[in-house]
Amino acid sequence: MTASVVFLCTQEILVYLAMFIRTEPKLFNEMLRIRVGLIIQVMASELARTLKCSGQLFLIILSYTA
Repeated sequence: MTASVVFLCTQEILVYLAMFIRTEPKLFNEMLRIRVGLIIQVMASELARTLKCSGQLFLIILSYTA
């Protein structure tokens, strides 16, 4: 995955996490750290599984669409 794709995904996830934390702060009370990189990896894996393509192929496709 290219650095720009990771950066864009990270930005988007942080925006949505911030909105989620504002609306449901109790869910994040004792959470010290949120690993956005791991969230992106899981999302990519799930999408690759859903689309029935390899994770590597999905990351190549994703890098061209960003």
